[in-house]
Formats: sequence, structure tokens, C-alpha cells
Amino acid sequence: QVVPQEDVQRGPRRLIVKRSGRQHIIGIAFKAPPGLHEDAPALAVLSVALSGGKTGRLYRRIVDAGLATRVYAWESSFRDPGLFQIYCFLTPQADSPTVERILWEEIEQIKKEGIELAELERAKSQVNAYLKFSRDGTFGIADGLNESLAMGDWTAFCRNRIEPVRLEDVQRAAQRYFREDASTTGWFVPLRSEDDDVQEDPAFIDHEDAAAAPAGRIVEDAESSMDAQRREATRVAPTALPLTTQKRRSTTAGAEASGSPAPAVPRSRIA
Repeated sequence: QVVPQEDVQRGPRRLIVKRSGRQHIIGIAFKAPPGLHEDAPALAVLSVALSGGKTGRLYRRIVDAGLATRVYAWESSFRDPGLFQIYCFLTPQADSPTVERILWEEIEQIKKEGIELAELERAKSQVNAYLKFSRDGTFGIADGLNESLAMGDWTAFCRNRIEPVRLEDVQRAAQRYFREDASTTGWFVPLRSEDDDVQEDPAFIDHEDAAAAPAGRIVEDAESSMDAQRREATRVAPTALPLTTQKRRSTTAGAEASGSPAPAVPRSRIA
């Protein structure tokens, strides 16, 4: 079987999307290997170290500083090469250049110094706990086997590929894949009809009175659309990224106070 291969990316790519919305978003994507590649488990650990709840590096650096309402980092694990993606949903007082600079500072620090042993052990615990809970029942087992089969090897379901990951594996994976010349950075810039005479897209209209919204309220419009696309792309599987819904909710600033729904859990397929 002949499978077309993407040409080597020889420089960073950037794009800006402007449309109706209410929250700035920054996304950075790096090329990632197939799910069965030896570096895939290290990237799964790295995604948790970056955004695994309130202890994640990006949460402490960006969300705690009031620059973003939530952060995501996850890797796709398919039969073919995929992407490692990082998304930040900015607060009104934050500006995109500042948040992007912080993202790159954290990425470069991991490439230079790696992560700490405590971060590695915490990430492994989250992964292993999620995998155990996701396999509780015949449906979870069958679904996990099916995902591993689609990834290229059903026996991956039976192996713990996370436990052998070492500190040097995580740093090596960061150095190999987190390269600026192989990155694509996107900004979502919201346009408001009252300022720019833009026709509102019904999918993005917030029918509540914005002035009456409680402080810290998180606007889900753009995020809901992105979550739907991500679920379609990844076919969310129980063998995926080891961040539980509870952990994801912990990365939502003010969600409980505002009554906003928790986001869909972006997950990979490392079994």
C-alpha cells in the first residue's frame, strides 16, 4: 500500500482567523509521530505535564496569572503521523503576543532542562489511573481494543507503554518535535458586530445580556465549535489522553461560579 507523505516543513507557518466571537484563542501545533512510535508515550506524558490540571506548567504560568481561562495540550495518536497541539483561551485583559511568548518560553525551557521527576511521576499516575477507570466494563475494553487495532496493533492495548517513560525520553521528544520551523501558530481574533459591522454568526451569538454576566464567566462559543471538530478528528476513545473530566474542569477558571458547561475532554490514544 502506497501512503502519500507530507513534505518536510521548512519554516514556521502562521495564520490569523477573524470572525464573530468573544474570546481570543491561540493555538500552536507541532508535527507528531504515529501512535505506535517509540516517542508517542513520552509526548503523552508531556501533554499532562503541560496542562494536567492546576499543577500543569501552562496552568500555573498562564491561567494563574489571569491571562487565560483554560489551556489544553494533547497529542494525536493515529496510525499515521498527527499533531501535538496547544491551545489557550485568553481572558479579556490578555494580549496574544504576550501569551504566545510565554508558551514558547515554557517550550524552550522543557527542551533545555526537561521536566522534574515529580512532574513525571504525577503524569504517569494520571495516565495509569485514567486507563484503569476507562477499562471498567466490557464496552470500555472493546472500545480500547478497537482503538488500538485502528492505530495499527491491538496488542498495544495490553501493554503499559507509559510506565517505562523516563525523564530523558520526555526531553528528547520535546527537542525532536517542538521545533519552531515545524510549527503552525494560529490566532483567533473575535470581531464584535457593534465595533466592526460584522454579521453575527448564529452559532456564536450569546443570547444572554453580556453586561449581566457574572464576573469570571467563560464564553464557550468558539470553544464549543473547536471541541466538536476535535471530537470528530480524534473519535474520542477511552484509551486516550489521561485527563479526566474532573481534571479538565479544574483548568476552567470560574466555570463553577458561572454555571458554564465543562469542555469536552481532548484525548489521545496511547494505550
